[in-house]
Amino acid sequence: MQLFDLFKPPTHQRPPPNGENGAGLGLLEGQLGGGQYLLGAGQLLGLTRQLRARIFTLWKALLLGRRVLFYAPPPVGRLCECALSAHQLTVGWAGCCAPRAAPRTELLLYVGLNDEQELLQRSPHAGIRFIAKPEGGGEGQGYIACTTDRLLADKSDTWDVFVDDQGALKVGVLDARALTLSATDEARYKQLSALLSADGAPSDDRVTRYFAAESATLMQGLRALVDEGVTEVQPKHLKRLHLGDNDATFLRLLVAQHDDIRLTVKVHRFRCC
Repeated sequence: MQLFDLFKPPTHQRPPPNGENGAGLGLLEGQLGGGQYLLGAGQLLGLTRQLRARIFTLWKALLLGRRVLFYAPPPVGRLCECALSAHQLTVGWAGCCAPRAAPRTELLLYVGLNDEQELLQRSPHAGIRFIAKPEGGGEGQGYIACTTDRLLADKSDTWDVFVDDQGALKVGVLDARALTLSATDEARYKQLSALLSADGAPSDDRVTRYFAAESATLMQGLRALVDEGVTEVQPKHLKRLHLGDNDATFLRLLVAQHDDIRLTVKVHRFRCC
């Protein structure tokens, strides 16, 4: 898999000013394959404002371990920063998900047309309809990546969520129902916007903390339902999980990924009239 030199640790790591983390730069480490990456301040904030309510579509896609591809013409540096900032939405999962059940999303950064086969093999839909299962396994691990290759961007079977440089977000046909934009997402974006506009300057950290809290609320809420003896998720439980009626398919897929959460989610009960 190709990796853009600007982000290769440690030899090609972008040096911080004066040997330290300068103002306006944040250091990401730990989950990025053992490397350290410097990310310009305001990148996640900018992505959030660009996508608006669809930032929640991106967050839900990452929770499901889907394949997320960012596309823009060169230069590639700013594009890779988009991928890095999206990865910040996964911060906090370690605290609310058992390691074995954490979303399987790998940060690949830059990919090209020569990586097409691997991107296909990572499909969570392998074995469904027209997507063949790869020989020897290896299917189902999501990714966050970016490309300047328009041909790859046009191959919709290599990604589940596609974001271009204008902020347009597309969802693959097999996830259209699970990742639909709901009224709850719109309401939560207004809440997030208000939070970012509260006293003090808006920052990436506020966005990261917000989504870390949302992830914890969702996962801990599901486990609390199990502890209470609930076996089937009802409409009344969705609000408690900060979800809406149209999130039932997403929730069903999420629950299916966690062996310790034995709940039934019947999608037809939550269909909007």
